[in-house]
This record gives sequence, structure tokens and C-alpha cells, in this order.
Amino acid sequence: MSGTRERRNSISSNDDTLMNDDEIYWDEKYQLPPIEKPITSPKAQSIWIKVNSVVDFFFIKTFLKPCGLDTKEKREAWREKIRYFRAMVFLVLLMIALLFVLPFFICKQTEGVKKGILTVNKPYCIFLDVVYIVFMVCAVGVMVLNVIAAIIVQRSGKIYKSPLPEAEKPKKLLALHIPCYSESKEVILKTVNSVVQSEYDDESKLLFVVSDGNVTGSGNDKSTPRILVEDIFKCEDQAQPLMYQSVGHGDARLNKACVYTGFYSPDDEPNRKIKYLLIIKVGLETEKGAAKPGNRSKRDSQLIVYNFFREANGFFLDDVMKKIESEDQNPFMNTAYEFDGNLGAKAANIEIARTSAYIQDLSLWGAGPGAGFSVTSLSSAYDSTPVSSNASISGNSYRRPKTRFSCPMFAEMYSSLRRIGCNAKNVEYVLVADADTYIRPNGLDILVHSLEADPTLSGVCGETKVENRRQTYITSIQVFEYFLTHCLLKSFESFYANVLVLSGCFTVYRLKRHEKDPRTGKKVIKPAVLDPRIMRDYMAEPKLMREHNLLTIGEDRYLCTLVIRYLNDMRTRYIPAAVCTTTVPDTLSVLLCQRRRWTNSLIHNHFDLFVNPPAFPSFRLRFWFKLVMVSELWSAAAIPFFLPFGFVIAIYGFWTHLTWLSLSFTIFLFCLPGLIALMAGRRTQFGWWIVFLFGLPLWAIVVPLYSLWKMDDFSWGSTRPTNTSPDGEAGSTEKEYVAVDVPEPTFREGNGSYNMNHLTPSSTNLPRVSPAHHRHSVV
Repeated sequence: MSGTRERRNSISSNDDTLMNDDEIYWDEKYQLPPIEKPITSPKAQSIWIKVNSVVDFFFIKTFLKPCGLDTKEKREAWREKIRYFRAMVFLVLLMIALLFVLPFFICKQTEGVKKGILTVNKPYCIFLDVVYIVFMVCAVGVMVLNVIAAIIVQRSGKIYKSPLPEAEKPKKLLALHIPCYSESKEVILKTVNSVVQSEYDDESKLLFVVSDGNVTGSGNDKSTPRILVEDIFKCEDQAQPLMYQSVGHGDARLNKACVYTGFYSPDDEPNRKIKYLLIIKVGLETEKGAAKPGNRSKRDSQLIVYNFFREANGFFLDDVMKKIESEDQNPFMNTAYEFDGNLGAKAANIEIARTSAYIQDLSLWGAGPGAGFSVTSLSSAYDSTPVSSNASISGNSYRRPKTRFSCPMFAEMYSSLRRIGCNAKNVEYVLVADADTYIRPNGLDILVHSLEADPTLSGVCGETKVENRRQTYITSIQVFEYFLTHCLLKSFESFYANVLVLSGCFTVYRLKRHEKDPRTGKKVIKPAVLDPRIMRDYMAEPKLMREHNLLTIGEDRYLCTLVIRYLNDMRTRYIPAAVCTTTVPDTLSVLLCQRRRWTNSLIHNHFDLFVNPPAFPSFRLRFWFKLVMVSELWSAAAIPFFLPFGFVIAIYGFWTHLTWLSLSFTIFLFCLPGLIALMAGRRTQFGWWIVFLFGLPLWAIVVPLYSLWKMDDFSWGSTRPTNTSPDGEAGSTEKEYVAVDVPEPTFREGNGSYNMNHLTPSSTNLPRVSPAHHRHSVV
């Protein structure tokens, strides 16, 4: 219930030897404010309204009516899809008339008609040939740029053929985020062990696994939470569900999750200890009996990771920071350190206090994009201060830094990590990997090394290859398609502009960046992917069809879109030397479902970036970015129609001498991918190119048209099957997984009596956090 009082929980330590631990608070007012208006840019909406006003002139609006749509949201999405459908039909009819029907009647060869330089000496025929020449010159020019980029980028990976020297191996703390949904134990273990047993330094790994609800995968005898808790991480203690702000509609904007921490060891390497943080979404009390309690989407799992690290580092929006500053009459940044060299060695955790960050001079909207934050690390002012092994911080003058969180779950995550000797503030990078991905041993080293070598990179992705390539014909035609997507498309984007889609199955993001203040010379910490503006937009609730295609089924792509837009002084790159393998769909129905999501989300994200591009600081960057966007949007819209019609015109022209340009250009398009594979030094892909040619109608015609017609379908379909029957009940007979049955609190209560005694630490020599006490303040 809402009232006039507000609960704020504080977690602190009563141990005098741990005075340098953080004082942890959580309060719902530190949440990012929701976006009330649609996330679709006004410019994009204005362009779309004008296009439809022209198209509607040629169609009867009542000709197409929605049937069998039982909700207002479905009807609105269907109408928005029909607008796209009408526009594409209008474009196709126009192209057929101009490029096929009129040339057939006007440019047909007859006796006594003198041939022109190109075809028939008639104005329209010559004009059409000029159009062909201009189009093919532009297309060939873009293809040449693609080939140059592919060769250079692919061959640049040779520097990683030999292992990195020990001195060059990265040591920064890396969070290994693996979202789980309905995968089996074997599939999850394959991914978990691939990152745990990688060559990256074990002390610098934090395994961060999030299970998206109580879901039982098809063929599994246990739910995913039980597989994780009982079989993989073997958690002995039961955790209490804690509230957090999730993505969803209505009551689903809140959720509960359980927090587990400890050390993970692979079965074949029991002496290898990797710190882990396991989050199990269990849902609210009202979700008991639902088909998938606690399930909120992969985007929600990602937001748990990013928002936790964002709040741990103190990156808040301006309006939230004003509340924080009003609470701190004597801000921590104005408090100096005083060292006492006579105290014992129990203060070994002093480095945590010395490197704690605090925000100052925050001017989010007043500064230009990418330069809105100024966060100063305390270590910058005292790096020159000698500290002996016996040094400590005087209890009289030292004030523990306050770490504020927006929900009790984040506070528990932070304190739980501290109990296993991990400070969330020290995490510099995060790996995003799907639960069915196998990452090669040197993959993490290569991606993080590239981020360390170039501080202007905000994120990098590796190459994804097909693991089950010989399973069925459907899997075999995807081998060269995966290669073509990375070698040609991502290389082109990475070399000239930004990678527009960082793969959700193998990407490393930079969470924050360390710079020097040009005025003071002090070290400052600025958010990279943790930018609150990125997280705020990423948390938006979709309302329109375009927004669902951005956020509901295209979360990985939209996150990359936001990173490019807000971090316009940084770049995203593709590193082909870092390789992972994934299991691809083996049936046509599952493949169409997957590509429907990918195609629709890619088109909408590209269109969103095109009409609302980042404010790049130079003309060169703006030019190349526009060129990449135009070429990709044009190819996505034109190939489904130009390929079949161009083929028909080429065959007709071969027999009637209508024109030789269409025939030569069609042959060039068919042969170019195989030539690129040879020139890029990937000769093993040449055989898969021949298999790919037989599946070309599927990629060029079926998938785009199917995606267009299914644009109002926001489901994940059969890509991740579960044991859920049509009536909404789980097919498995096991007992529903709920860790602890507790009364359901809300974030705001009049009496503020939420129990957080689960935060009491077990006996350990690691830093502890005492049970929470409650404070109330009138607002």
C-alpha cells in the first residue's frame, strides 16, 4: 500500500576491524524513473505518417480488417503491421511496373529498329539502362568496400594465433553473465565450464548466472532453477526471495528473486574455485499456479546485471542525485583520510575503501552526449600517499562510503559478494553469453585484451560458428550464412563505422571508463554501458509494434543501438580471432521463428538509428555511418524482390537480347560470397557456399516475407520449448520451486516491517555485513 511514509533500510557493520566496509542502503526512490512517452522518436513517427498518407491513397482502408484479435494491443499491432505491408506492396508493384512490365512492352526488339548503345534506341530504354548502370556502380562500389573490409579485418586476427604473453594477459575483473531459461543441465554446463575453464585469470572471473523464472524445458525432468541450485552449483542453504523492479506490465513490474553466492568448481577440476553469483527469479505470491512464475524475459535478466553494477558504482540520473546530495549534509568526498600506522594488520581490506567511487559534478542533460558524468575515485587523490602493510584508517576521522541501491535484492547481492571476497565496484567488464554457447579457451583473453588496448571501445564481439553443422540440411545451409554475416557484414561495419549488432551470445561490454580530468589532472570514472540514460531507455515498457520489435524480441540489438547513440565518442568492434560455437535450429519451423525475430528487430533498430543517428563529433564518422546504414537498409528491403525479378529479367534478356547488364550483375551476386571466402583466407567455407546457394531462396525470399507478415508476433515461438501445456500448467509433475514462502511486501509500506534477517552472514573470515536495521523518514 502507498502512504506518506517511506522505508529505507541500512546495512552496516558493527565490527571495529571492518570500519572500511561500505554502509549499504536500499530505497525505492533510487530507481530509474519510468519513461511515460513512447520510445519511438518523433522524427521516425513523422516520416512514417507521411509515407502511409501517400500509400493510403492507393488502398481502400477497410479492405483489410483484423479478424480474431481479442485484445486492443493485438489489434493495434496488426494495424501497424498492415501499414508496413501496404508500403511494401506499393513498392513491389512500382518496381514490377518500372523494371519488368514497361521494359517488356517498350524495349522489346523489333525489326527495323536501330539498336542503341546499350539496348533499344528509345528514351525510356536508355533511361532504364542508365538507372541499371548507376545502381550497379553503387552496388559494386559498396561490394568492393565490403571485400576490402573483410580481407583486412579477417587477416587482422592473425596476431592472436600465438598465445598472449603473460605480461599482456588482462587481469581486470570480468563478470560472466549467462542468462538461463529452459536449457538442460548438459547445455548449461557446456557454457558454464567453457568460461570457467578458459585461459582468463581465475581470480578475475565472477560467474553471474540469472535464471528467468520457474520454467521446465522440454525433455527435462527438473525445472531450470532446480538444475542450477541442486545439480550445478549445489547450493546447500535456502535463500529468501527479495523484491526488485522488473520489466513487464502492471503487477509484473515487480518480481522476487533468490540470491546465492559461493565458489564453483568443475567436476573434472575440483581444485579450481571460481566465484559465482546466482539469481533465481521465483515470482510474486500472486503468480503461484501460473505457467511460468517469475519469468520476465531475457532483457530483465540483463537489466539485473547492469543495474546492479550501475548502482554499486553510484551512477544515477541527475534527479536521483539531487535527492542523494540533499541527504548528505557532509558529503563523503569532503572527508579526508587520516592514516594511523600503529594499528594492526586486520585492516587488509583498506583498498576497497581507497578505491570507492562517488559521483560529483553530475550534469547529465547540460553536457553533450557521452560527456555527462564526472565520477572521481578516491584513490586518485591519494595514489601518492605511502601506505604500509600495517596502515589503517582512523575510526575517528574515517566515514564509511554509502552504497545506495534501489531494492533489497541488490543490497543482498552486494553484501553476499563481499562475503566471498568480491567487490562489485571492481568489475570492469561483463561478458554476455547465451546458455547454449561454447566459448573457445582464448576467446575471453582476446576480447578483453582488445578493450584494454583501445580505451575508446565500448564493446566487442567475436565470431559465432555453427556447432551442429552436419545434423540436418537446415543446419548445413546456416554454416556459410553465419560466416557471411560475420565476415562480410560485421567486418564492413567494424572497419568503417560501428558494429550495429553486437551478438548476444558472445560479447564483452565495458562497464565504465577511467580517464583524467583535463582541469585537475585527477583520475575520474565515467560510466560506459552503465550510463543511466542507456539503462533508463532499456527499461522502457513497449507500447507500439515498433517498440515491441525493439525491446521484446530484439533486446540484444536494441542495447547495442543505445550504446552507439549515447556513447558516440566510443566505438563497437568485431574481433574475428575470438570464436564461439552455438547450436542452431535443426528444423525449418524453428529456424523461421528465430529469423523472424532477428530480421524484424534488425530492421527496426537500423531504421531507428537512421532517423535518429548519434551526434558523432566529425563529418567522416557521420558519413561512414550513414553509408553503412543506407546500404544495409537498402539491401534488406531490395534483395527479397530484386533477386527473383532480376533473375527473371536476366534469363529473358539472355534470350531476347533485352540487356546484358541484369544477367552479368546476377551472376556477380551469386559468385561474390564464394570469392570473398577465398580472398579472406577461409577456404574451408567454399564447400559450404555451394550448399548455401541451394538455400538462397529461403534467405532472400521466404525469411524476409515471413518476417514481414509476422511483424506483429512478439513471442519467442518454439525457439526455447518448455513443458507447458495449453491450459497454462507446467507439464512436469515436480513440486513448484519456491525457495521460501514469505508475505509479499511492496516497495512502499506505511509501517515498513520488511524482514531482512537473511542478510546475517555465516561464520567466515571474509568481510561480513550485519543484519539490517530499519529507519523511517517522513516524506
